[in-house]
Amino acid sequence: MNGWKIALLLMCLAPSLFSQNFDNIREAHRKGREAERARAATLLQMTKRRSADTAGKVDIHFYRLNLEVFPQTRRIAGALYLEGRSLAAGLSGIVLDLYNPLTIDSVLQAGAQCQFRHSGNMLEIDLNEPAGINGTVALEVFYQGVPGSAGLGSFNWSEYQGMPRIWTLSEPYGAPTWWPCKDDLTDKADSVFLNITVPEGLTAVSNGLLIAETPAGNGRRTFSWETRYPISTYLVFFAAADYLAFGDEYVSAAGDTMPLTHYVYPERFGAAQEDFNVTPAMLEVYSELFGEYPFIREKYGMASVTRGASMEHQTLTTYNANLITGTHQFDHIVAHELAHHWFGDAITPRCWPDIWLNEGFASYAEALWVEAQQGGEAYRRFMREQDLGAFDGSVYIADTSDVRVLFGDTVYDKGAWVLHMLRGVLGDEVFFSALHAYATDPRFLYHNAATADFQALCQAVSGRDLEWFFAQWIYRIGRPVYHYRWEVQGGGGMFTTVLDITQQPSQPYQNARLFTMPLEIRLRGAQLDTLVTVWDSLAQQQFRLVTAQRPTFLEIDPDDWVLKELVEVPRDEFSGIPLDFRLAQNYPNPFNSATVIRFGIPAPGAVLIEIFDLLGRRVLTQRTERLITGFHQFVWDGRDAAGRELPSGVYVYRLSAGKQARAAKMVLLR
Repeated sequence: MNGWKIALLLMCLAPSLFSQNFDNIREAHRKGREAERARAATLLQMTKRRSADTAGKVDIHFYRLNLEVFPQTRRIAGALYLEGRSLAAGLSGIVLDLYNPLTIDSVLQAGAQCQFRHSGNMLEIDLNEPAGINGTVALEVFYQGVPGSAGLGSFNWSEYQGMPRIWTLSEPYGAPTWWPCKDDLTDKADSVFLNITVPEGLTAVSNGLLIAETPAGNGRRTFSWETRYPISTYLVFFAAADYLAFGDEYVSAAGDTMPLTHYVYPERFGAAQEDFNVTPAMLEVYSELFGEYPFIREKYGMASVTRGASMEHQTLTTYNANLITGTHQFDHIVAHELAHHWFGDAITPRCWPDIWLNEGFASYAEALWVEAQQGGEAYRRFMREQDLGAFDGSVYIADTSDVRVLFGDTVYDKGAWVLHMLRGVLGDEVFFSALHAYATDPRFLYHNAATADFQALCQAVSGRDLEWFFAQWIYRIGRPVYHYRWEVQGGGGMFTTVLDITQQPSQPYQNARLFTMPLEIRLRGAQLDTLVTVWDSLAQQQFRLVTAQRPTFLEIDPDDWVLKELVEVPRDEFSGIPLDFRLAQNYPNPFNSATVIRFGIPAPGAVLIEIFDLLGRRVLTQRTERLITGFHQFVWDGRDAAGRELPSGVYVYRLSAGKQARAAKMVLLR
């Protein structure tokens, strides 16, 4: 699913956004996404997660769903047939997920009625005959009703000029709002058949290949779709509308031809033909990087939907119609959803906390598409734009009950930065070998993977222990904040650049744990342009770099391989041992994201730091631990004690040590 991307749910409410430039669109979408996520989080409370019950003792390998859709009453009626394999001796029942607004008419096993209980969004079914280990379990479930909605809007009704437009989006927990299933990421069905019956005039589309289109009587028509690749329940979908279809084709490196079939609303048809014509080239780029498109025997395509997030439904992405402009403005979203077919569809996370393996990878694939089309500088610029300045929480999502977090910027954008930094650590050759190996590994392809699996594979390909990298970037919060100063010593053909780097915790969220990262250092002078790499891992570290020419310019991480903050500390009188309590003017000043307050104490002790607004209200109070004699610094990120961003304005900082106190003003600009 596309990240800032979910905010596209708001496009239908703000069509004027398209007259703004791209940066304004992106910012507006980010703000709008927050409102949508808040709504989705409330709906998600309907979801009851699976407990340890008999459902885990059956492996579902086939679903066939006959679904009738009634747009006028917004009801559905379904007949589900499933087959599975018992994983336990004497299996007497199974549990499926099905949301309560839908009602069960009957459950059959071999034509005979089964006892069942439907409550708490769970359907418990008693088998008429217990199944032994590896025994076949086959059931039919007949149900009907008004489908509910969960997560990001799992079942959607709309219309345009009197014509119904319907679609599903089940990620993360929404599949049971419209069909009974074992909603478990690790239990992929080997194949799924959908027979969707809709009123004449509508075309119903779904995963896989269209096998048949047949009259169903009473002014209705049935569209039969079959996918024979393993598929997770959240990727099963259908959409129905007054679609017009157009096609293209992709020719693989092996010479195989696959159809590209797109289904769009009539009013967007011409624009879609232009916007979607990049798809074959994207398939070529990604197939070279990640291995052949994983569903080559079926298809790839996009189907427009009225609103909502674009979503990587297996073999047929649903794509917000408001993104179809005929200008290629949103090619990166086309790229994102296509990349999910490797990362998310073919390889699905073992559990939702590892969702960065979907969204971080697809977001990074956007950058790789930019690099393939426009080169390295465009790639680096794209990655810099994905750094929002601050990311809440860790990339690994321990609590997945809130979709605002599950589909947040940290997962998408910081997740992409993790891969960008890993590329910087490993180098291009090893990194892309690891990425290709992961995407094609038979242990994961058409199955599931966890972060630990990706880490282990990268370690095997590189021959390096990468625990330090994944521990700090996947499971920890924050980023390194480097304060540095430098000077050149020597002469006569031998110059030593002395570089001091101090890692500082971000305030007021003191993430005091240090980061270990390689840092490229660029030195330039009249006849000098050299790049060296140092490893920074300590609270304070000094590097001495020797050159034959005098450097006049120093830059840390010039190509932005590290997610970081850099603050250059000028060399002035705030060095050595202070003879009295001293307080410097903050820098930078004015500031936006963060500023540094330097102070010196003549004797060991704690320092009280207070920040006031111009009305005299104290917005932040913090007392340091006992500090040694010398000069120190405090970093303020413009937030109050509760972590809320403060508005632009003049603020006063006051530091006290013992009976001595000093104060100064600073300016915050948002």
